[in-house]
Amino acid sequence: MGLNAGLVPPRVDASVKAGLLELVAHAARKGGWSARRSAALLGLDHVRVLRWQARAVVGRLDDAKPARRSRCTRCCRGNARRS
Repeated sequence: MGLNAGLVPPRVDASVKAGLLELVAHAARKGGWSARRSAALLGLDHVRVLRWQARAVVGRLDDAKPARRSRCTRCCRGNARRS
Protein backbone atom coordinates (compact mmCIF):
# COMPACT_ATOMS: atom_id res chain seq x y z
CA MET A 1 0.00 0.00 0.00
CA GLY A 2 1.59 3.22 -1.14
CA LEU A 3 0.93 6.64 0.29
CA ASN A 4 -0.81 7.61 -2.93
CA ALA A 5 -3.37 4.79 -2.63
CA GLY A 6 -5.93 7.10 -1.02
CA LEU A 7 -7.40 7.06 2.44
CA VAL A 8 -6.34 4.35 4.85
CA PRO A 9 -9.12 1.74 5.07
CA PRO A 10 -10.91 1.13 8.40
CA ARG A 11 -9.02 -2.13 9.02
CA VAL A 12 -5.35 -2.52 8.15
CA ASP A 13 -2.68 -5.04 9.10
CA ALA A 14 -0.41 -4.43 12.07
CA SER A 15 2.54 -3.98 9.69
CA VAL A 16 0.75 -1.09 7.93
CA LYS A 17 -0.08 0.51 11.27
CA ALA A 18 3.53 0.14 12.40
CA GLY A 19 4.74 1.75 9.17
CA LEU A 20 2.36 4.67 9.51
CA LEU A 21 3.35 5.13 13.15
CA GLU A 22 7.00 5.16 12.10
CA LEU A 23 6.25 7.92 9.59
CA VAL A 24 4.51 9.93 12.31
CA ALA A 25 7.47 9.41 14.67
CA HIS A 26 9.97 10.33 11.94
CA ALA A 27 8.09 13.55 11.18
CA ALA A 28 8.15 14.41 14.89
CA ARG A 29 11.87 13.65 15.26
CA LYS A 30 13.16 15.27 12.09
CA GLY A 31 10.63 18.00 11.41
CA GLY A 32 9.08 18.74 14.78
CA TRP A 33 5.64 17.89 13.44
CA SER A 34 2.81 17.05 15.80
CA ALA A 35 1.00 13.73 15.55
CA ARG A 36 -2.10 15.68 14.52
CA ARG A 37 -0.31 17.36 11.62
CA SER A 38 1.28 14.10 10.43
CA ALA A 39 -2.03 12.26 10.69
CA ALA A 40 -3.77 14.94 8.63
CA LEU A 41 -1.14 14.69 5.89
CA LEU A 42 -1.50 10.90 5.84
CA GLY A 43 -5.30 11.13 5.69
CA LEU A 44 -5.77 9.66 9.17
CA ASP A 45 -7.82 10.87 12.09
CA HIS A 46 -5.34 11.87 14.80
CA VAL A 47 -7.34 9.99 17.45
CA ARG A 48 -6.80 6.82 15.42
CA VAL A 49 -3.04 7.47 15.49
CA LEU A 50 -3.17 8.03 19.26
CA ARG A 51 -5.03 4.72 19.74
CA TRP A 52 -2.49 2.89 17.59
CA GLN A 53 0.38 4.46 19.55
CA ALA A 54 -1.14 3.28 22.83
CA ARG A 55 -1.71 -0.22 21.43
CA ALA A 56 1.84 -0.35 20.02
CA VAL A 57 3.28 0.26 23.48
CA VAL A 58 1.64 -2.94 24.73
CA GLY A 59 2.32 -4.87 21.51
CA ARG A 60 -1.31 -5.11 20.35
CA LEU A 61 -1.43 -3.50 16.91
CA ASP A 62 -3.29 -6.47 15.42
CA ASP A 63 -7.03 -5.95 15.03
CA ALA A 64 -9.26 -7.97 17.28
CA LYS A 65 -11.70 -10.23 15.49
CA PRO A 66 -15.13 -8.64 15.09
CA ALA A 67 -17.64 -9.82 17.65
CA ARG A 68 -20.19 -12.34 16.41
CA ARG A 69 -23.81 -11.44 16.75
CA SER A 70 -25.65 -13.88 18.91
CA ARG A 71 -28.46 -16.01 17.58
CA CYS A 72 -30.79 -14.41 20.12
CA THR A 73 -30.14 -10.94 18.70
CA ARG A 74 -31.08 -12.09 15.21
CA CYS A 75 -34.11 -13.93 16.54
CA CYS A 76 -35.35 -10.96 18.57
CA ARG A 77 -34.80 -8.61 15.66
CA GLY A 78 -37.02 -10.81 13.48
CA ASN A 79 -39.75 -10.87 16.14
CA ALA A 80 -39.75 -7.09 16.36
CA ARG A 81 -40.71 -6.84 12.67
CA ARG A 82 -43.70 -9.12 13.09
CA SER A 83 -45.29 -6.98 15.79
